[in-house]
This record gives sequence, C-alpha cells and structure tokens, in this order.
Amino acid sequence: METMMVRKLAVFLLAFILLTSWFPGVGATKAAQSPFSTIIYIRTGQASVNGTFELYGVVNVYLQLSNKTLIEHFNEIAKENETLARKEFHDFIYDSVYKPLRSTFEERLKAHGISPKFYMPQGGDPVYVGKNWSAIVSFLVTPFFFPNGTYLSTLLAGPLTVNVSGHVYPLRWGKLTVFLPSGYYLHSASPKPGETNQNTLTWFKGDYIPSMSVYSMTYLFVHFVNSTKKSVVLTFDPTTHYVQFNATFVGLKPPAPVVEMLIDDFRKHMHVVGISAKYITNGVRVVGVVWGPTAYTDKGNKRIWTVTLKFPGPFDNITVVHGSYILGPNGTVILTFTQERTDYRLYALILLGIGAGIAGFFLWRRKRGGTASESESEPQESKSDRASEEESASSGESAGPEEPSENGSELNSRSDEGVEPSGGADDEP
Repeated sequence: METMMVRKLAVFLLAFILLTSWFPGVGATKAAQSPFSTIIYIRTGQASVNGTFELYGVVNVYLQLSNKTLIEHFNEIAKENETLARKEFHDFIYDSVYKPLRSTFEERLKAHGISPKFYMPQGGDPVYVGKNWSAIVSFLVTPFFFPNGTYLSTLLAGPLTVNVSGHVYPLRWGKLTVFLPSGYYLHSASPKPGETNQNTLTWFKGDYIPSMSVYSMTYLFVHFVNSTKKSVVLTFDPTTHYVQFNATFVGLKPPAPVVEMLIDDFRKHMHVVGISAKYITNGVRVVGVVWGPTAYTDKGNKRIWTVTLKFPGPFDNITVVHGSYILGPNGTVILTFTQERTDYRLYALILLGIGAGIAGFFLWRRKRGGTASESESEPQESKSDRASEEESASSGESAGPEEPSENGSELNSRSDEGVEPSGGADDEP
C-alpha cells in the first residue's frame, strides 16, 4: 500500500515538473503547448426562456490527451485501478477545461450586464470520459447571441484558456465549427471563417471564440416594427365600401426582404384589394385599399357607417378622415364615418314638377298649333267657293239664248267682209 502511494506521488511530482516546464519563465524554452488535441462544436438555437426570446449555444469540446507525460501518468494509475484513473482524469478535465470555460463566459456576459444561465447534459455532469484518455465537455449557455442593434452578436468572443495546476495557457483547437439556427445568416465575423456552408461556419487553428454578428428575416422584421413610429390615415368610400389606408413606419430603413414581409403581413391579416410600398426618409410608406365588414344607420339626412378592420399590429397614431375610431376586441379597430345624405324626396318632387311643366307646355303647343291650322284653312275654302260661283255664273251666261247686239252685228259684218266668194255653180266669173 505504501509502495503504491509512493509511486503515485512520484508520478504526480514528475507530471508537475513537466507541466511547469511548458510555461514561459518557468524553465520553458518555447511557447506554451496545449496538452490536448481539441475540436470545438457550437450549435446555436432559439428558445423562449422565462417568456424572453433568446439564442442559446450548446458547446461541445472534444479533447484528446496528447501530452505523453500525462498519458503515462494516467496509465500508471490505471494499471492498479482503472476506475480511479478515469475518475482522476475526469476531475482533471473538469478543473482544467470546464471550470475555466464557464468562468470566462460568465465574466464576459456579466461585463455587459447580462446574467448567463448554464444547463448541463442529462445526468448533470458536463464531462464525459471516453477511451484512450479522451473526453467531451458539454454544456448549454444562454444567451450566446444577444441583440445588438439591427443584428444579433455574440458577447462571448475572445481568447480561450485552460488552467492546469494553477497555470493558465491557451486552449488551442484544430477546428471550431458554429452551427447557426435554421433561417439565420452570417452578417459579419472577425476573423472570417475558413469555410461557410449555408448556416455552418468553420474556422481552423485558433484559441478563441470569434466575433460574430448574425440575423434572420424574422428578427429583422420584428426589430424594424419595434424600432419605428407607426402612423396610419384611413379614408372610407361609401360607394364601394372600401377603406384606403396610408401607413408610415419611420425610424429605421429596412432591407427589401423586410418590406416584402411587411406587405405579406398586411395581406395575412386583412382583406387587401391592392397594396404597395415605397421607401421614404428613414422609413417606409405602405398604401393600400382594404375591405372590412360594414354597417350603417340613418339619422335624419346623415348616414353613419361603421367598418371593422384588423391590422397586423397596433399603430401609434390613427387618423380617420371625416370619421373616428375606437379599439375593438381581439385587436380590431372599429371605424365610424359620417355621410351627408341628400333628401331624394325633394328631388323627386322637383323632377315631377319639371316633368309636369314640360308635359303642359307640349300640350299647350299642340293645342295652339291645331287652332292656327283651322284659321288658315277657312279663307282658302271661301276663296275656292267664290271661284266656283264665278265659274258657274259665267257658264250660265253662255248657255242662255243669245241676244242680238251691236257688237254681234259688227262681228258678223266683219266676217262677211273678210270672206271672199269661192265661186258657186250659179255665179259666173
């Protein structure tokens, strides 16, 4: 028993001497070397934590012990008690890798006023010991990406270190891969990744968490809506029962995909007849025509219209032309418009009067026209009668016995004088 303890003590002392020789100023002749071959995978996702939307990161650090002295140390222990050797290796990884990583992440998030949350794998142990002195350090930290203006940025960027026997040195990895959530895209990174494949980012040979800024269309859309002042002007057309709206979002100029999402949001929540959008100074204007359930009541010469609409979200300012509004249930807006009605009965009486006047005028014209034609026909008839009477008189005179007259005798005598004898049988030449 004493021999085993002496042997273990000798091995620990040897390991300590060799470990301390890795650091500058402590018998080292070159830069500190990591005792591990390391690969890191970070898979990010989105979740609601206590009602708050957050992007978390599941960190998996794959470690393979590469320092020969430490390998020999744990092999010697395993020869006598493999369970003890694995436990000591587990504790070695826990103290030298997990605890420094967690402490680094906590300090960086708290420096921005954020209290991080850590979650362990099933069973509660962040260290899994594999074969041949390998291990996996796993834990979930939230938030991994944090809203930073228009985009989401990681606040964990910076160098990574491990602590071996009180000595701190870089945790060098051969490859670091970050998986972004579905629908998220890289906006910027420093340093830039060596490989980018859709939402998978890979860096090679380093000892840090890179600075990253990511976004999703949904996040940009929500950020745009929450960061702008929203106003809408509404006008009702009683002939078509359509409502025209003119909505402005001022305070942030979004990218084109967000404008498309804004239009789609109007279409999703409203009965849109037509809609369009354009950029304005530091914002967007959306103009459209929509339909909503309508009703009306008549009061005197006024007609009161009510229209119920449901917008995609609340507006800071609502203006109703020639009307008013109240907020209804389930996010609806009830609009009230007043229309001045014309008294059609008066118009009908006026039209009837005009029609009667026109009809009377034509009847008068017609009657007057008939009288004039009769007065014109009477003289013509009298003239014709007189003419016929004169003709009858003249014909009556010629038909009676002819009285001798001087004119007649003269005519006969002239006829006689003008007639030369043709020579008769009794006459001689």
